[in-house]
Amino acid sequence: DGIRYVERSRGLGDVYKRQIIIVLARFYLLITVLKALIGIIQVRVAREILFMKFGQKESINYFTKIYL
Repeated sequence: DGIRYVERSRGLGDVYKRQIIIVLARFYLLITVLKALIGIIQVRVAREILFMKFGQKESINYFTKIYL
């Protein structure tokens, strides 16, 4: 008869807000993972460049001074 139980009923606005929050949280997690992967790739590329330029022993010494 049109009477709503406020405790049990939610409007569509609440549902959409919750879905938006979930999507934004997943997007933030994806961005964080991508940043970490890009950082790993940058470190590996830098290591390879140093290895090609200086050789193994010198590049490892130089790399540890910069990144560690």
